[in-house]
Amino acid sequence: MTRGPLVLVPSPVQLLFDVPKSVKLQAIELHDSFVSGGVRITLR
Repeated sequence: MTRGPLVLVPSPVQLLFDVPKSVKLQAIELHDSFVSGGVRITLR
């Protein structure tokens, strides 16, 4: 049996945050450690 190349497709990720309804988040900042520069993600 011949197989083609393995293709990995990332699945969607859902993150839950407990914030008051009156708060409109504009962006979140994610870090992989305390010393990393992190990445800012703008929210829709």
